[in-house]
Amino acid sequence: PSAGILRNTLWHDVFASKPPGYDIPFDNAKNVEMIRELLNIALEENSTVLDFFAGSGSTADAVLHSNLEMNDSRKFICVQLPEKVEEDSEEYEAGFETIADISKERIRRAAKKIKEESKRQKPTGTKQDLGFKVFRLAKSNYRIWEDYDGKDADELKKQTELFTKPLVDGYDDTDVIYEVIVKEGYGLNSRIEKADVSTNMVYRVTDDNSSFFITLDAKIDAKTLDRLDLSKDTTLVC
Repeated sequence: PSAGILRNTLWHDVFASKPPGYDIPFDNAKNVEMIRELLNIALEENSTVLDFFAGSGSTADAVLHSNLEMNDSRKFICVQLPEKVEEDSEEYEAGFETIADISKERIRRAAKKIKEESKRQKPTGTKQDLGFKVFRLAKSNYRIWEDYDGKDADELKKQTELFTKPLVDGYDDTDVIYEVIVKEGYGLNSRIEKADVSTNMVYRVTDDNSSFFITLDAKIDAKTLDRLDLSKDTTLVC
């Protein structure tokens, strides 16, 4: 609508009973058309939309469809607690254990639908990014220094192991890398690539024009340091 003209509807009309076209059970899903209209009014190009109550993923769905409509590249960040669904509910019977599971599946199905819709439309010359990452809040992969009471020598010996074994047992490499990404102040959309080094397993993390190297190997071969581009502004985490 034009500036200064209110939408000709009542706010209670913005709710639909189910997410349309995805066969996902979820009561009171927000109306995607209304959200798309609000996005097109309020956002500039390449904006990022934050939804702290993702629910069934209506906002992400609206952003993806708005990008297709406007030939834009807006991004979304959706946050949803892994709230359990009732075991006697339609959602649980459909295989969803939490509301977060519903959010993720809704985004997947929206992306699939957009791919099908875009094939029927004239090419725009740009390829829309329909991917998304999922992060869960978890405990740190770093072993935590605990208060030492000054009496138990065995406990002190255990604490000093942090200097030679700083990570928890059974850690996942990818989880550690992403934790370091956050600690280094990089974005979660940073690109992670294997560095062209055969002497150690080294990854290069790039965010815009900044990058750093990281290896989780216990020992570093001297040849690795020679082969990496370690200028004065480059960081190697090891």
